[in-house]
Amino acid sequence: MIRLVSMEEKSAAIHGLKNFFSIHKDIFEVYLFAFLGVFIGFVLIGLIFGSSLFDFQMGFLEFQQGITEE
Repeated sequence: MIRLVSMEEKSAAIHGLKNFFSIHKDIFEVYLFAFLGVFIGFVLIGLIFGSSLFDFQMGFLEFQQGITEE
């Protein structure tokens, strides 16, 4: 990603800010798909493990602070 950003900076220096999104289309796609991949991964982990994922944290909060799940 760093190499792609440096290539895009050189391109922006040559072409200026005219047509910014069309010039930097590749880098926007990389970051968009990286974000979507991480987001979908977390959603799937949350769906698979459900509430059991946070049992330890909830037990600790209930014991220490008296916070209950409502």
